[in-house]
Amino acid sequence: MAPVFGAEVGFNSVRAASQTTLAVTTTAIIPAGSLIVICAANTAAGASNVLVSGINDLQGNTYLQAVDQGDAAGPNNNAIWYSYTGNAVPSGTVVTTTWAAAITAAIVNILYATATDLSGPLDKTQKSTGSSTAATTGATAALSQPSEIAFASLMSAANGAVTISGTTAGFTNLTRRASGTATTGNLVMFPAYQVVAATAALTYAGTLSATQVWDGVIATFRAPGVLPNLMLPPRTRP
Repeated sequence: MAPVFGAEVGFNSVRAASQTTLAVTTTAIIPAGSLIVICAANTAAGASNVLVSGINDLQGNTYLQAVDQGDAAGPNNNAIWYSYTGNAVPSGTVVTTTWAAAITAAIVNILYATATDLSGPLDKTQKSTGSSTAATTGATAALSQPSEIAFASLMSAANGAVTISGTTAGFTNLTRRASGTATTGNLVMFPAYQVVAATAALTYAGTLSATQVWDGVIATFRAPGVLPNLMLPPRTRP
């Protein structure tokens, strides 16, 4: 069975002088047995990258970091976190992302998928950073099996008006997210996903409408493994 993309079920953003958390209220139910994926981007004052330190949905799901990419010189960061605990998340649930130190702008986008391996679905990841119009996640290694779902996020820093074009064929672009519309001090996130039926390496890339510092991340998640149909010999009485 191939993984199935569910929906985007919650988003929030902030641009503030200083805070360490951002709460997102889900707009639809995340069914039991789902893989929950959270794309989180942030910037901070100073030159240091500030990382997500944890995520809590109050439903008993445990969240893990899949991949994280910060600028070479800071202070921007882009990450994918996920949970395969499998507890349902009702519509209207507050999901809180916490950073290890104060941030000045952030974007959090919540997604889910079904029919993934809930015994440990994470397979391949990759990340990249640069300053140009050509943003990319970089290429993963070859996937470990042909039935997987990939989630990718490109984040551009500083200009809330930036758009993207020419994204990688095969990926479905999700809703463009921004922390504001001003052309200074804002983040923009370009999330996407692809369900694959081959083991080839994956890259998500696109062309930004202006030169920007950018961070790209991608993570792939396996469908449940399929055991071969073994024919046992008939038993005979001694």
